[in-house]
Amino acid sequence: MNQNQDQTQIPRIDDIEDETIIEAVDFDLDTETTFDNGGNTDFFLKNPKSTKNNQSTFLSIKNPIKTLIDKYNLISDEDLRKLTLDSKLTLDSLISSYLVNIEKLYKLLSSEFNMRFYNDIDSLISKLDDNILDLSIQKKLGILIVFMTTREGNEEYFIIIPDPFDYELKDYLKSIIPKSLKINFALAKKELIKKTIIKYIKDGDVKLQFSLETNSDVKILSPSEIEDIEYNNTNNVPIIPLVNYIILNAHEQGVSDIHIEPSEENMIVRYRIDGVLNTDITLPISIHREVVSRIKIISDMNVAEKRLPQDGRFSVQNKNGRGLDLRISTFPTVYGEKIVLRLLEQEALKPDLEDLDLTQDQLNTFKSKIHASYGLILITGPTGSGKTTTLYSALSNVDKARLNVVTLENPVEYRLDGINQMQTNETIGLTFAAGLRTILRQDPDVIMVGEIRDLGTAQMAIRASLTGHMVFSTLHTNDAIGVIVRLVTMGIDPFLVASSVSLVVAQRLVRKVCPHCASTYDLDALKKDLNRKGITTSRIESLNFELEIMPDFVFGKGCSYCRGSGYLGRQAIFEFFEFNEEIVQEILKKNIDESKIRNLAKEAQMRTLVENAWDLVVEGVTTIEEVIRVIGE
Repeated sequence: MNQNQDQTQIPRIDDIEDETIIEAVDFDLDTETTFDNGGNTDFFLKNPKSTKNNQSTFLSIKNPIKTLIDKYNLISDEDLRKLTLDSKLTLDSLISSYLVNIEKLYKLLSSEFNMRFYNDIDSLISKLDDNILDLSIQKKLGILIVFMTTREGNEEYFIIIPDPFDYELKDYLKSIIPKSLKINFALAKKELIKKTIIKYIKDGDVKLQFSLETNSDVKILSPSEIEDIEYNNTNNVPIIPLVNYIILNAHEQGVSDIHIEPSEENMIVRYRIDGVLNTDITLPISIHREVVSRIKIISDMNVAEKRLPQDGRFSVQNKNGRGLDLRISTFPTVYGEKIVLRLLEQEALKPDLEDLDLTQDQLNTFKSKIHASYGLILITGPTGSGKTTTLYSALSNVDKARLNVVTLENPVEYRLDGINQMQTNETIGLTFAAGLRTILRQDPDVIMVGEIRDLGTAQMAIRASLTGHMVFSTLHTNDAIGVIVRLVTMGIDPFLVASSVSLVVAQRLVRKVCPHCASTYDLDALKKDLNRKGITTSRIESLNFELEIMPDFVFGKGCSYCRGSGYLGRQAIFEFFEFNEEIVQEILKKNIDESKIRNLAKEAQMRTLVENAWDLVVEGVTTIEEVIRVIGE
């Protein structure tokens, strides 16, 4: 690019009042020059220096509104001259002039841009969607998002805009709408869009107000203010209301974890919903340090310490008195501290075995083991698989009035009535093993250990179960059979494993197909869809699913209720493993053969995680894709 090009002012479309002439001689010969026109690259100059006798070449660019007027002879030349005398020629100025029939104009625009045109509030009001983009943001942007059925019978999202020439707005909307959703643009008059929103929110948009450890409401940024921060990349941000908004917004969407992540240029806020992370807000990196400091302050962390990870917690409360606990973890990265907030709603957990989606046989087995006088029940699964809920549900089935129930947790996620709960603190030496030794001097009947992490804790838990106590705990293994190998690998003698463990339960959480957008397809369509997503036929066959017996398969197309994911809510699947005489003999052998133990368990009618997941696929509750994502091969 030469020096002359740097000095050339390339016009935006908004600056083209009628017809603009650009001298093209100043542009580089071997480059293609595009014009800053808010996302529209229809106007460009290529190889403009290909001139004869060193004469300058000129490029003429017409205002697209004028092109439309000329094409359809919408107004006279004299009216056009008057219209552009004092202002730029835009769609708004043309409409405001009353020189054209507005409905006719929009029908022409609809034809030119191949976009639907809506002219009736009632056709929009019932289809209005405020899940993808908050209604206050839609109002500020002057748009509507609706969920409509196309002529082909497909249900799709349409973003209704008043000006098809506003390429900057269209590009912005494409950047903030989830990429998994197909975006279709449609047209409506600006006044109709305003009236539709007013009618929809005539009773007002009442937001839940939170108090942070106080009895008075704290200011919370509105979604439109958040959008201003995102869109304008402003640094003048009220930090306390911003943090309140991030928490409130997550709570309203049923988020389990909030991730606040710094990058080179942005601070990204991601929400985990139904086990999957989605980007929700992108903010300027300049405010990241203040956001982190605010969260540290209310979490009782060391604000000055930025080099080491820290843990904390705080509570928020709505004006109705319902509490929400948040566990906080910081993690230093090269761009700053990453923060994860785990949301725990106190009243959301009402532990009950009947609500765990257990089969009748599983429920009967679980209850019989829980009410035994001693033994060790282990729940296994990855983080976020629902182990805590299962443990608390088991404890809720214990007769707390007649028994001394003590728990040792890190951290105590939910406070339960009638149960003595203690939290470990390794900084003062209160480890799981040390805590268990103390608990055994407290005359316990039932003990719950949050997690068996090391040999010392495993030894104490097994000793407690062999001395007349019922012990519940968790372990991280891929399946129920893996518990045996894990304990032996830790250093527990095989005969202690065989004599102490009374039940092992492996579990996962699979997402359920959204009932609002559920549809079906046949086996061929299923295989094509899975292959497109990188799931090969051999991988499907490794699960031993009998696909041929299914006439069709359920899937979610994506809608406003499920944020375009096709899934809404989750359900637990379980694998129950009990020891019989043959399995005990195999455990006592010098070299434990895990595959042989698995075969013996299957012969004893143990149903695996995969088999129970297949039942949900057959019932149309979940999909093969989700089973593979959660369980693997």
